[in-house]
Amino acid sequence: MESPLIPKKENAIDYAENILFELYGKEKIQYEKPYQIHLICDYWIMTGTLPKGMKGGTFELVFDSWNGKILILKHGK
Repeated sequence: MESPLIPKKENAIDYAENILFELYGKEKIQYEKPYQIHLICDYWIMTGTLPKGMKGGTFELVFDSWNGKILILKHGK
């Protein structure tokens, strides 16, 4: 029986951080912790959070747990 390429939450965070750090910078993305991450219908849905009272946007990333294909990748302002 096959298993997903990215089966666990920890794997999904590592995968996402590699992509996000490259695009937006490690410091900016780590500032958006804690991440919100959920596996829904074989898709990892991950977003950043901002400290209370801070203005600005966070990242949103949706990718397939079976092959890592990115469906949504954006960052608010």
